Amino acid sequence: MNDHLKPTNRLAVPLRWAAVCCMAGVAMAGCGGSDNSSAPPGGSGASGSGGGSKTRIVYWVTPEVKGVKGMEDRTAEYGDFEKLQAEEYMKAHPDVSIEVQSLSSEDLVKKVRTSIASGSPPDVLKDFLGRTAGYAHEDLVEDLAADLSAEEKKDYDPFFTELYTVKGKLHALPMYAWAGHIVANRAVWEAAGKADLLPKEDDGSWTFEQFLAAMRAVAQKGKVWPWWAQFSSEQGDYCNYGFFWGKGAFLYAPGDYSKVTLNRPEGVAALQLLVDMSREELIPPGSTTMAYAELENMIGKGQVAAWGDSLYSFQRVETAKKENKISVDVKLQVLQFPHEGNRKNPLPVGPTGLAVFKQKDPTRRKAAVDFARWLNEPRWQEIVCGNTRQFPTRKSVKNPLAGDKSYALVQKWMNENGKVDLGLTSPAYYKVRVSTVPHFQAAILGQKTASQALADLEKEANEILTREAGR
Repeated sequence: MNDHLKPTNRLAVPLRWAAVCCMAGVAMAGCGGSDNSSAPPGGSGASGSGGGSKTRIVYWVTPEVKGVKGMEDRTAEYGDFEKLQAEEYMKAHPDVSIEVQSLSSEDLVKKVRTSIASGSPPDVLKDFLGRTAGYAHEDLVEDLAADLSAEEKKDYDPFFTELYTVKGKLHALPMYAWAGHIVANRAVWEAAGKADLLPKEDDGSWTFEQFLAAMRAVAQKGKVWPWWAQFSSEQGDYCNYGFFWGKGAFLYAPGDYSKVTLNRPEGVAALQLLVDMSREELIPPGSTTMAYAELENMIGKGQVAAWGDSLYSFQRVETAKKENKISVDVKLQVLQFPHEGNRKNPLPVGPTGLAVFKQKDPTRRKAAVDFARWLNEPRWQEIVCGNTRQFPTRKSVKNPLAGDKSYALVQKWMNENGKVDLGLTSPAYYKVRVSTVPHFQAAILGQKTASQALADLEKEANEILTREAGR
């Protein structure tokens, strides 16, 4: 929301709902970003040979899977699944030694940057597109297009292979993606006798007027702030942008990352809506300083009723229930972000993929690329997508959640409404993303009008884009 809208990967620690941007994400793991500073290509140090004649491969990953059906005892904790995969690969490839390092998304960002600066990045990295694309712009990762068989290429959804092609090169193998949308605790409306204000459970579409009526119906001054928003960092941006998309304003025109395009009447109207919601106390106080960990607490106490997220929220809530972190009834329903009239609101999509840092040793390169291809086989995608409720990138992957109505509904929305271009492959993606935060904060705090905030945002963001284009 990871950026994520990408799912967060731990519930044993305070839930990081940045997963999916506000959504989590996907975050979310996907929600942070690199600074895209220049550094020499890797292929040494971490990817050196070891274990006698064995080729040593280092694999860095933010683990997202545990309790896999049929192998619960071997995947009880986060990180177990990735180690299990490495063990299986090594059994079939006794000449290769795989070292798996499981890192939180925050640590992964810092460690990758440090390793690049020292010339010793990991051989294989699983990470969010918003970061791996930055490494591609710096020519730090291998072009994998020629390594795929014709059958493999045909099996990938072209939307993702095109998205992962940076500077004419397939810089990573797309694995899966979260989709961002609204998740509501329907039980809050049912308890208030107002469930009829929500869209039908097999639809999820509503206008801004319907959305506001539903929020106001369950708001309780000082007790329930129905819409959870976050303006304290870039992690909440996709959730906030959902209101812009519904009015027809987008950060970028599709495929054009030379300038931002939010500062238009539709964008001002969207930001003013968020400001008004904050003043009306439909949004919790402290949204400009609040951390994502607070979302879990407020959901568990029934203090918020709806938020931006991904389908991974279902699993997180179930885990939170088992850990006695939820003291109210929770009945999740997926909804679209509100829209004007008959406009269709597209969905943000945040993919994660496997990148191979550039190798000097052809033997190591061959082993690293082969391991990345193996990790991305349909059988593994099916397991991971089923466990995290994300969407596979390969056509041959069986529906990992057959019969799940919410999964089918979100997939339908993506097909019918389209996907938002988040600018994930722009070399200035993260810098622009971070630069927008203080301008949104200023508007919410009443320090700037919505119009002035977007004008200042546009000026700063476009200066960043101009500088990056000149490098």
